[in-house]
Amino acid sequence: MIFTDLDYLIKNDLDAFTTFYHSLYEAQFPDYNERESIENMLQYLRLKVDGWYGLNNYHIVLGYDEDVLVSACVSDYFHTGNTGVIEFLLVSPQTRGKGYGRQMLNEMHRIFDADARRASHSGVDYIMGEMNDPFLTDSTEDNIDPFGRAKIWGGWGFGVLDFPYVQPALADDKTAVRNLLLMAKSVGKVAQENVSSATVKSVTFDYLKWAMRFDDPTKEIEYRKMSEYLDAKKWINLMNLQDYVGDSNSNPLVKFEINSADQLDAVLPIYHANFGKKPNLAIDTTEFRKLIEARPTNNFKYHLWGLAANETNNVEGMASFFSFPWGGFGGYIVLDGTLRGTGRLRPLIAMMERQMLTDYPKATGWYIECDPGKIENIIFDKVGFHRISIDYRQPILTDGKQTIDPYLCPSLELRYKPFGRVYESGSITATEVLTAVRDIFRVVYGIADPSETAAFKHLTTEIRQRGVERLMLM
Repeated sequence: MIFTDLDYLIKNDLDAFTTFYHSLYEAQFPDYNERESIENMLQYLRLKVDGWYGLNNYHIVLGYDEDVLVSACVSDYFHTGNTGVIEFLLVSPQTRGKGYGRQMLNEMHRIFDADARRASHSGVDYIMGEMNDPFLTDSTEDNIDPFGRAKIWGGWGFGVLDFPYVQPALADDKTAVRNLLLMAKSVGKVAQENVSSATVKSVTFDYLKWAMRFDDPTKEIEYRKMSEYLDAKKWINLMNLQDYVGDSNSNPLVKFEINSADQLDAVLPIYHANFGKKPNLAIDTTEFRKLIEARPTNNFKYHLWGLAANETNNVEGMASFFSFPWGGFGGYIVLDGTLRGTGRLRPLIAMMERQMLTDYPKATGWYIECDPGKIENIIFDKVGFHRISIDYRQPILTDGKQTIDPYLCPSLELRYKPFGRVYESGSITATEVLTAVRDIFRVVYGIADPSETAAFKHLTTEIRQRGVERLMLM
């Protein structure tokens, strides 16, 4: 490949830039809130010639296979954090899968090293960049599968910087972008699994100031919130992107979809051992058969997985859950045997959320039920589930009339988790909760008219008496 680091003073480079912008850039970044204008990018190239960046730098690099434009990268170098930041790395759709992306990344590493040496460093320490969070991005509105993109960058050694990254609005007519994550790769002399929060804060500040042109990033509420979070920590975890999307190589978890009744024997012993003696939680195994043999519907999808450490190991776990257009509901989740205590719950959660999004791309989060006071609540709290501040009652499974007294119904904690990373408890609208619970009662519990049950009436009465539009997550 031949690479060209565009120069504002060279007419052929400006012509090549115009071609790149209209033929490749606009098509791959259709989100107006994320896309930089052609006028601004030309201005940045001119400022580079004028020396405005000082020890920092700005690059638009085009990659050619002979005379065909196949890739491009827009990036910055920030000397304070000694980090190169990739704003965009593009490969033409017609040439994907030929290694052009990795070649461009290698070229950018070389360019960043040169920038670092010019700023009196021995070489660049990190390469960072923004990416659409696949758990917060509608795949139907992205130019490529966001999970596939994450897997590619994970294969290149990048990880998620585990902090609440938000891009402030780039102009008055744009909005803040909240479906992004900041990824990083340690390329210094010693590879690291964590990045100092001071470095992350420095790079974030410089990125907003030099790349996004905020005169004073501290005036932006999004930056102040990020800064507050970073100031409270010494290190920020760098989680491999493949681990983040539930595709871990270091701690693998394999799922086996149970598609027919004759496959149930793979998970029933695990189910009976963990739930068979819990009358409020257990169901008759014939219900599993009904669910997996039910005809497909546009209103929900059911999944029953057997779980193992690899393709050849015995099944030692299970996951039973439902997908709905609004999100999902987790029924039974077990990691037993050699899977227990091995850190595989987070990858499993990611796998389940990915499946829910595959089923319904506009889904946003999911619910589980937990016994109050049990250790499971602490475990699920750590992975992002928070209790909804409401007196939630489970329908009585053995009472066909669903009783007229809600206080005879078992009291459970209804917990909610938005897809992806969770950094604060937040809140959820009462309407969302009622919609979800109605579907859960109808589909999971098989109640034809949930609104007639004492449990649902109790929920609606509580919400009405509170007179609030949003319910807090505790």
